[in-house]
Amino acid sequence: LPGSGYRLCWTSSASQTPPARLNTDYNVDAGTFTMHGPVVEDHACVMTETCTITVTGSGLGIGPHGIVLLEPGESCLDSSAVAAAISGSTWQNPTPASTDTFSFGMPTAGVASDSYVICWGYSPLNQAGYNVPIGAFSLGGPQTQTGTSCIKGEVCTVVIDGLLLASTNAMLVIEPGATCGPGVVQSTFSPFKSEKTVNNDGTFKQF
Repeated sequence: LPGSGYRLCWTSSASQTPPARLNTDYNVDAGTFTMHGPVVEDHACVMTETCTITVTGSGLGIGPHGIVLLEPGESCLDSSAVAAAISGSTWQNPTPASTDTFSFGMPTAGVASDSYVICWGYSPLNQAGYNVPIGAFSLGGPQTQTGTSCIKGEVCTVVIDGLLLASTNAMLVIEPGATCGPGVVQSTFSPFKSEKTVNNDGTFKQF
């Protein structure tokens, strides 16, 4: 784990070649040692909410560092790894910081998943500089639905599966050709309600 309190032990001549080791060789205390960097822990954000990740560790204010989010299955040790396919008008990935807090902006598009990879680097100049895996990242939101339909005059229940769903979630049906976002055009299916908050049933999937 990153932090202080470690100690250095020294020997004039090791009797075995590392990684083989004879502990009794290292019998001289050569002082203290500190490992700087973040600890491994998972983080999560939800679509349409500002995404901020705060890491814990040691020495996170001693210089510039950064985080990049990778697609599930990618490796921090791969300099050609694919960045997470998450986007938004204010979204920034990778994200730099000089403290323990990283502000990515607001994600509005991407695949809801709990398997994105978080990679950290000290003063990274390119993708290869983010070579320290520090946990998994979850992006909460809906899974893209196909074939959802209702019949006029009949009770209509729409089910939207996803990740990190909550009682505050809501759904809006918009006109054909319109797009989700600031310029949305709400549909009119009177008396059908085209804007609805989720059922507060604990699963938060039904509207």
